[in-house]
Amino acid sequence: MARARVNLALLMLTVLAGCRLGRPPAAGPFSVGRVHVAVPEPALGDALSAGPAAALSRHGALGSGPAISIRVLGAAEQIRAASGMARVHAVDLRLEVTVTGPRPRSLVWTGTREYGASGVDPLADTHARAEAWRRLSARAGDEIAAWILHAPPERS
Repeated sequence: MARARVNLALLMLTVLAGCRLGRPPAAGPFSVGRVHVAVPEPALGDALSAGPAAALSRHGALGSGPAISIRVLGAAEQIRAASGMARVHAVDLRLEVTVTGPRPRSLVWTGTREYGASGVDPLADTHARAEAWRRLSARAGDEIAAWILHAPPERS
């Protein structure tokens, strides 16, 4: 009975150690610096700052290390399809991300998110648009954090 407990304890220790020994962050922690938004989209800057911060925090890599700056290269909305009053819109976002510090590097990120608008309720349409920008910014934050933490270093 005691031997079974020891074996179980060793198995659990091995599993926990294996979970903790995954691929470590490239260098960290990182801090989210300035977000340059040259488009008149309300709250986009806050969402773009919160996305990478939340993703880095989930990975335990948010702190006072090398700064990440984000510059919006383009933010646009377009109608993809229309049928009567209902329309399918898409928000497109293009970002330049720069990481300073001992491993300076940059990335251009592009993403799109679609949403529906009824054309009947302007308040609901505005909410759907804002939600599309928020979710696209969150996805950008997740992908940017993954790039920062796990991308191989750039060659000089």
